[in-house]
Amino acid sequence: MMSLLGLGVPRNVPLAVNWLTPLAENGNGEVAYILGHIFQHGFWVTQDRERANKWFTLSAQTGNAEAAMYLAKNAEAGLIGGETTEERTEFAKAHYMKALTAVQANAEQVSEANYRLGLLFDAHPSLKDNGEARKFMRDAAKKNTSHGVKALMWLGDQYEIGEHTSELQSHSDLVCRLLLEKKKKKNLTATI
Repeated sequence: MMSLLGLGVPRNVPLAVNWLTPLAENGNGEVAYILGHIFQHGFWVTQDRERANKWFTLSAQTGNAEAAMYLAKNAEAGLIGGETTEERTEFAKAHYMKALTAVQANAEQVSEANYRLGLLFDAHPSLKDNGEARKFMRDAAKKNTSHGVKALMWLGDQYEIGEHTSELQSHSDLVCRLLLEKKKKKNLTATI
């Protein structure tokens, strides 16, 4: 890792990748995720999404939520998951669901996975189901995250276009509760 980050030694990414590769190949999901991230974004190497997907696949198999999210996003971008839009959409759906159930998933990852599943069920013809879209958006909105806010905005848009349901009506209560929680936190930090 020191060679990768250049801590105490000159940065040498090829050497670091050579050292990390056997660890990832032997089942270390966190190392596989790091390698996937390096190639996904082209950090210090030529960007290579095919290699990134290889490492993200190994990492997702160990339960890494972020790796599953990258695989799903890459499927939506047409980089993995099949030849047809329907195959890639199913692949993305499966990996967002994997992120939702990952033991180590944090609130932001869960919220983003719910939000993106909501969008899939809203927009993709092979999955089109407004009830499922609202369910995933509602679950995303329960988290006080950036994707939770996006989900609330989506739900508000549904309300405006006439998709009136008791589910959507209850979101005004949720918004008020989130705003009150935020105000309480702000007041608490101001008094410390």
